Amino acid sequence: MLESPDLPFDPHHPALYTSQELFEGFDPARPQETFPQTFDQRVYAHFVASGGAHPDDVAVRLARSLHDHAMTEAKYAFLAEQQALGRRIMAIMGGHNLKRADPRYRRVAHIARRLALEGFVVATGGGPGAMEAGHLGAFFAARTPAELDEAIHLLAPRAPHLIHPDHPDAEYKDLDWMARAWRVWERFAPSPEEAARYPSLGVPTWLYGHEPPTVFATVHAKYFANSIREEGLLSIAIDGVLYTPGKAGTIQEVFQDACQNYYGSMTYYSPMIFMESAYWVERLPVRPLLERLMAGKAQAALIAFEDDDDAIIARFVEYERERWRA
Repeated sequence: MLESPDLPFDPHHPALYTSQELFEGFDPARPQETFPQTFDQRVYAHFVASGGAHPDDVAVRLARSLHDHAMTEAKYAFLAEQQALGRRIMAIMGGHNLKRADPRYRRVAHIARRLALEGFVVATGGGPGAMEAGHLGAFFAARTPAELDEAIHLLAPRAPHLIHPDHPDAEYKDLDWMARAWRVWERFAPSPEEAARYPSLGVPTWLYGHEPPTVFATVHAKYFANSIREEGLLSIAIDGVLYTPGKAGTIQEVFQDACQNYYGSMTYYSPMIFMESAYWVERLPVRPLLERLMAGKAQAALIAFEDDDDAIIARFVEYERERWRA
């Protein structure tokens, strides 16, 4: 019989996490002292100490599997509730190291805000960069574009992006990144009614625990197994994915999504919209490969490379899921 391991997390966690739950006890005035004591970072410390992605202790492996199963159940319950309210589910993918002061960050945030106003639940990998920008935009759906710009200005000075070394187990170099996010959250926090009207879903992982989840997501389905997290994020985005410029992780998601669309394995063919067409032709030539892959298939019409924000929004708004049943 397996002994019950001493765990900092509940294997049967009954619901999705909130940012307040993940970072309970964090004090923006004392970030270096309080950040390591948060639930999120205590779980990450245990993740690393118990063997990272491949723990030797069978009981720990089982506990993580149970936890991830509970997350999946809670995630699908949340999505079913949103769809029952008539909302659509889309995802935003892109670089985790996108600086907050980069004009592209602002652009993603404003696109996400408009999509939230159109009735979309924005989902991302739940981390920094383009992912944070997506949640920030949805977080500001009940406020004005000018207020969103004010928030971006408050986030950017001296902490334009999360600074961390390449090795995921290393210590943070700059926690002002997190402190500024919480100050913005506290200043612009939506009412419970507004938060319920414009929810967003982060799907982060403790495999990348050195990158804390964005505080601007309404709820988080945080996983231990990154493979489950990646597959799950793309499979729930049944109303399309917006791809913003990124690197290896984003390219992985592009072709995983393309495979789903090629075979129609997620019941519906769904939009794949790429922001900044030149990036996907010149920097990372995804466009010619996808066009050849999908040549002759009806779902090729759902792949678009757009440079205009209005055109991006229209692609998602005009998509009618039932017309694209696989």
